[in-house]
Amino acid sequence: MIAVEHVTKRYGAHTAVADVSFAIGPGEVVGFLGPNGAGKSTLLKMLSTWLQPSEGKVAIDGHDTVREPLAVRRSLGYLTEHNALWDGMRVDRFLRFMAGRVGWRARGWPSAPRGSCRPARSRAFCASDSPSAARASASASAWRPR
Repeated sequence: MIAVEHVTKRYGAHTAVADVSFAIGPGEVVGFLGPNGAGKSTLLKMLSTWLQPSEGKVAIDGHDTVREPLAVRRSLGYLTEHNALWDGMRVDRFLRFMAGRVGWRARGWPSAPRGSCRPARSRAFCASDSPSAARASASASAWRPR
């Protein structure tokens, strides 16, 4: 469960997020919609403990994001849409990399044959149609800002 209560985020005199409240229950699927600069990314960063709210409270599975950030991080995953670190990394290699960062071992994970992926337009098509061999950047979205 995600609970956001009267959350505000300020950067000096600029208010990026103003008095946002909502709750998301188990099994619910939601999306944030809004124009550029509306505060969507800032709110997601507060949910994932990358930023602390200036005011209000955020809780993930009952854990406060300010007082218990490690407990929050253990209960969720956050993958940004664009990140130069893994832009060209295959999905299977990205998952192994991230699993290693948190101490998981990836023994026995399937891997696509080397060179089996070829980009085609905005999607990647791989040997055996294996999504694990696709580029992480191709899996993140079907389009890129110009």
